[in-house]
Amino acid sequence: MTMRKLITIFAFAITTATFGQTAKDAYNNGVKKSENQNFSGSIKDYDKAIKLDPKYADAYYNRGISKMYMKDYKGALMDFNKTIELKPNFSNAYTNRGAAKFRLNDSKAAINDFDAAIKLDSTNSIAFLMRGQV
Repeated sequence: MTMRKLITIFAFAITTATFGQTAKDAYNNGVKKSENQNFSGSIKDYDKAIKLDPKYADAYYNRGISKMYMKDYKGALMDFNKTIELKPNFSNAYTNRGAAKFRLNDSKAAINDFDAAIKLDSTNSIAFLMRGQV
């Protein structure tokens, strides 16, 4: 096999692997990295998932969680805002947005989010706990 043919096959394989990845694949890679506490790596995978599917609410949500671990509370807040825009009945998004607001010293807005989370899911014990802490 000639070198030129080998390079062509290699380039084709890389192109197929890169462009063949779905938003779900990128999301799942991000979840695995999050589970291994590789939050910067998970953010890159969630970025890919969002680029492939800009309405992927769970990718925004998980990216927000990873940003919280990285102490990027403003970035997390933006991701939770987008999650809520796409999935307005997602109680945990309100809970985590409230946590981000609390970290950004906006206690009143944090309590409003915890209240919204509880209104959506009265069994959301984390929202009750966080509201009590604020």
